Amino acid sequence: LRAELPELPMEKARRFVNDYGISQADAEILSDTVEMADFFDATACDYRDPKAAANWLTGELLRLLNASSMELSQAKVTPRGVRELLDLMDSGVINRNTGKSIFEEMFNTGRGAREIVTEKGLEQVSDAGAIEVAVERVIAAHPGEVERYRGGEAKLIGFFVGRVMRETSGKANPGLVNKLLKEKLS
Repeated sequence: LRAELPELPMEKARRFVNDYGISQADAEILSDTVEMADFFDATACDYRDPKAAANWLTGELLRLLNASSMELSQAKVTPRGVRELLDLMDSGVINRNTGKSIFEEMFNTGRGAREIVTEKGLEQVSDAGAIEVAVERVIAAHPGEVERYRGGEAKLIGFFVGRVMRETSGKANPGLVNKLLKEKLS
C-alpha cells in the first residue's frame, strides 16, 4: 500500500532539495500543491540550473498568479515555455528585465518566448562595436558627469549605464555596457 501512495509534499520538498539543490524554503513553496510541484519538476528536469527555475517560479510565476487571482492550472505558461525563456537569458539573447516582461506575456497568452522576442525585436545587442558607439555618444553628451566620475564618484557608473541602456532602447548587454564604460572612462 505504501508503494502505491503518491509522493507526499514533505517527501517532494526533500527530493527537490536533494536532487535540484534548491533551498528548503523554495522546496516547501514548490511542493505546496501537486500542480506546482509537477510544474517545477517538468521545468527543472531538463534545465541546467534548477535554482534559477525555482527562483522564477517562486518569484515571477507566483507574483502573476497572486496578482490575477488565478490558479496555476489557469495560467497559459508551460514548463517548456519557462525553460525556453531561461535558455534565452542564459545565452544572452535577452536580459533579465526583458525576460520579466516576456514572461508576463507568456503567462497571459501562452505564446513562446522566442516568438515574442522575434516579433517585438527584443534581442539584446551584444555587438561590442554597436554598444561602443552608444557609450561614446553618452560620454560626449555628459562631460560634467565624466569629470565627476574621474574625480572619484564611482557610483556615477550607474548613471552612464542607464543612459546607454536608454540610447539602445534597453537592448544592450548590461555587462558589456559596464565593461566598455569603465574602459572609456578610465
